[in-house]
Amino acid sequence: MLAICTYGNPANQIFGVDYLELNRLITENPLEKNVLSWFVSRTLKLLPEPKIIVSYADTKHNHIGYIYQATNWIYTGESLMTEYFENGMKIHSKTIWNKYGTNAMGSPKLTNVTKQKGVPKHRYFFIVAKNKTIRKKLTHEVITRFGNLPYPKGETKRYEINYEPTKQDKLF
Repeated sequence: MLAICTYGNPANQIFGVDYLELNRLITENPLEKNVLSWFVSRTLKLLPEPKIIVSYADTKHNHIGYIYQATNWIYTGESLMTEYFENGMKIHSKTIWNKYGTNAMGSPKLTNVTKQKGVPKHRYFFIVAKNKTIRKKLTHEVITRFGNLPYPKGETKRYEINYEPTKQDKLF
């Protein structure tokens, strides 16, 4: 296996239509030039239509999003990320919602939960639609809501093969 690409439901619902998040793109070894962008473009063609796809390039790990740029995604700038902590441990916003039924910080249910500004990530969108009219409509919706900026440039680096992501020990 050369690469894995997974799509899932995003943490936030920001559109009236169904949309997905490209939430993992993993390759074990460095691949030949253009292989990973070719792979991502093929996975996009397998998705049901019409869909808006969102993905993020993690600036904390010096990612720019060159794969998204190579496959013509819409760049909308850096997202404002929020990190949540329960009793001092980092916790995902979906977990808070599932556990307490709210993410509203003023709620008495969230007395052990704090939030702080996280590191911004580069946000990209892709429209999956063969119908040109639908594709134009969804593209307009994304650009109207978030804008359309020039692609960021800079030096990017890969995760190391022995990279260990932060793990949440306790789910509930």
